[in-house]
Formats: sequence, C-alpha cells, structure tokens
Amino acid sequence: MARGAPDRVGLLIRDELSREVLAGWLRKYVIAPQYTREQRERLLADDGVRLRAHRVTPRSSVIATVVLVHGFASSSRTPAVHAMAHALARHGIEVIVPDLRGHGRSRGRCTLGSDEPRDVEAAVRAARADLPVITVGVSLGAAACVVHAGTYGGVAATVAISSPARWAGTGHLKASDRVGRYASSWKGRALVAAVVRTRLAPRRSPRRAPEDVVADISPARTVIVHDPTDHFFDGTHATALYEAARDPKQMWWYEGRGHGVDLFDPALADRIARLVHEVVSEQPSGSGVELLGHEKAAGPLGAGVAVDDLPEARGVPGLE
Repeated sequence: MARGAPDRVGLLIRDELSREVLAGWLRKYVIAPQYTREQRERLLADDGVRLRAHRVTPRSSVIATVVLVHGFASSSRTPAVHAMAHALARHGIEVIVPDLRGHGRSRGRCTLGSDEPRDVEAAVRAARADLPVITVGVSLGAAACVVHAGTYGGVAATVAISSPARWAGTGHLKASDRVGRYASSWKGRALVAAVVRTRLAPRRSPRRAPEDVVADISPARTVIVHDPTDHFFDGTHATALYEAARDPKQMWWYEGRGHGVDLFDPALADRIARLVHEVVSEQPSGSGVELLGHEKAAGPLGAGVAVDDLPEARGVPGLE
C-alpha cells in the first residue's frame, strides 16, 4: 500500500462515522417523530411546573394505561420512545408519554432525580381512573418511576429499565460520572443544553434514592430490567434494587443490550405487554429472574452523540 494510504483510509472511516453520528443526532433531535395534534396533552406537576405529554390511544378497547418515561438525553419524541409507545398501543394499552421537566416542550429544568417523580405523578393523574396504571421508565425516567411508586403510590406495577439504585458511589461508571460533572458547572449545563437539549438545574442531591424506597412499591409489582454490562450503572445497581424490593418482584436481565432505550426492541415490548395483561387479569406474579432473548441486536448510535456517552439505538427493528 502506498505511503499515506492508511491515513486516507483512517480519514474516510472517521468521515463516515461523523456522517453517521450527525445523521443520528438529526433523527433524534431535529427531525424526531411527531405525534398528532390530537395526541398532545398538557400536565401540571404538583410544584407548578407545566409539562407537555402525548397520549397514544389504541384503536381497540383499552385494557390499561402505561406511563412511559424517557431518560436524561431523550424526550417523548425520541425515535425509540415514540416507537415503543406505538408498539404498546397495538396491544390495547393506552400510553401517556410525558416530557420530563427540562426536556422537550416541558418547562422547568432537569434535576437529575430530585423532582422528576412529581412529573411521573402528573402523568399518572392524567390516566383513566377506571383502569390500572403501569409506569415504565428508562434510566433517569426509571429512577423517577421507582421513587414515584415508592412515595406517591397509585400504580399497579413499575418497570425500571437501566435504573440507578443510588445517586453516587459504587457502580457508577465513567459515563454516569461525566453527566454529573456536566451538571456541576454552568459551562457543562450549557453544553448539554446545546447538544442533547436537556436544560439542567444546578446540581443538588435528590432526597431519596431508588433503593431506599423500592420496598414501599409493594403490594404493586416491581420489575427491574438491566443489562449486567450496562456502561452507566453496572449490574450491582439492579441487584441492589431487586434485593431491596418486596414481593411481588421480578428481575429481567437483558445481557449485551446496552443502556436505556438501547434495550427497546420487539421482545421487550411484548414482555411488557404480557406483564400488563397479567396485571389486568390479576394473575399471580411469581418472583424470580428472567433472561430476555433478542430478536435482533441493535447497536448504539456511535461515539460522539449526546456528549460522547449517551448512546441510543440506531433503530428499533420491528417497532417502526
């Protein structure tokens, strides 16, 4: 190979990755999927913060409501979240998808877990009173759902996907620590607002950690979903939550999937829908550990998106 050829190959690879990253960023933030005008909702948190949400109603009769709560670098319009909402609706489930404070079109600023349970409560209050409500959250949204269910109650089950058990310390990996550093300075908060469009409040410690309140979810069902190789919160977080929870509880290990919405695929959508049907039919929920299978792997979008450590699935095969 001629001198300089390896350098040209390297440049081509980097250019291709750059185009891929840019395309992924555009899909997630600029040309993200839209909901219809009829699906728009306005919510009010109990501290006065005004929130935007969307309600996806199935064409068939409604059996239950799922409140689907996105993560730190996402919103209700994130492609994987939008796809999951519509996948669940095809199972006869009405889905309410709020924008957490500081995200999407909601007011306020993201507090990294302090006040987000209030946003979950606002969405739960918007659900139909005659049907069971199940909260499903990812990452920050998962932690908010756990704390909400353990403090506010009012839900039949909570599914926490890639949730931290504690706000700092053991099991927090570099990607998680980096988010904390961004939140600790005005420059970092400005960068996050510009790149992933999450408006952060100055960092402060949340009052209660998920592992401190998860036991209080019972007698509602608690489901912990986690990849043991998660690069934000390692498997000790999931184990701590599961061990602290009371029956009925389940652990769904989803190995090799990644973090947050990287776990969203048809297999997980079907398993959540089956859980909802179990709740509706009041089937007994046995405690235990499940190993979820994969229909088709979906790798992360690639380095450089969302401040270099906030990946999202390339696509969600089968959910579109």
